[in-house]
Amino acid sequence: MATVKLVAHVVGAKAGKGDFNGVKYDYTKLNIELEQKKYPADADQWTAGLDVDSYNIGDSGKRHALTGVSFPCQMELELDITTKGNVVVGFKVIK
Repeated sequence: MATVKLVAHVVGAKAGKGDFNGVKYDYTKLNIELEQKKYPADADQWTAGLDVDSYNIGDSGKRHALTGVSFPCQMELELDITTKGNVVVGFKVIK
């Protein structure tokens, strides 16, 4: 597992806890703006502009750490890069 630090434009956050069809869920996620990968004009894939992806920061209790944050904002993030996705292990709003 690799850990990286980066500054990101965070456009929002969401949290949830409950049960859906017998499957329990409990999460807090940051919605992070990402630049699309650029492909050559003749490639089979094409993207333009920006995308947003949700990064897990922990269970729904982590939402309290976001109280008072005004979105969108810049954040310094510390991410664990894993085969199951990126997990935010530390974050700080940049004023």
